[in-house]
Amino acid sequence: MVCLQLLIHCICLLWNENAKGLDEPTAQFFHHNVANLLFLCKRACRDIQTAVAFLCTIEKCPDVDDYKKLTRVMKYLWNMENLPLVLEAENLNTAEWWVNASFALHPNMHSHTGCLMMLGSGAVYASSTKQKLNTNSSTEAELVGVYDAIHRFYGHKNFLLHRGLIIVVPSYIKIIKVLCF
Repeated sequence: MVCLQLLIHCICLLWNENAKGLDEPTAQFFHHNVANLLFLCKRACRDIQTAVAFLCTIEKCPDVDDYKKLTRVMKYLWNMENLPLVLEAENLNTAEWWVNASFALHPNMHSHTGCLMMLGSGAVYASSTKQKLNTNSSTEAELVGVYDAIHRFYGHKNFLLHRGLIIVVPSYIKIIKVLCF
């Protein structure tokens, strides 16, 4: 997925100490476009959510490398303008929740969590957030990610139950790439 490629590219460019800051009009343009992308990623283009969350963390003092990252997201959107958001509920009795975490992604060594809720094909709920505490390993980051996301999962499950959808099959959480040695 292009978001993963963008994150890897962002990590490589993140600690560039010699990057030149943006001038005031370009910084305002950067801020305006990141705000528009934030609105767009919550409504229609959920596949750019991770990249937009990353751009929001560096939005206060953007530099030339950050502007290149924004340009890359815009080019992706330009090439994918005819890609629709498809939501299809195959079975309303089974809710699948997916959680993933990237270890020490941010400059302050905080990790990043992504979570997703599916009732078939297409994400009913998607989130990409920065973790609030430091972890010592990627496995610990995954567990903190599950802890951060579990209250949302139960909230959505209770919402579905109050709407009359009885979840007869036990719901489950899939943790992506947890490796225990």
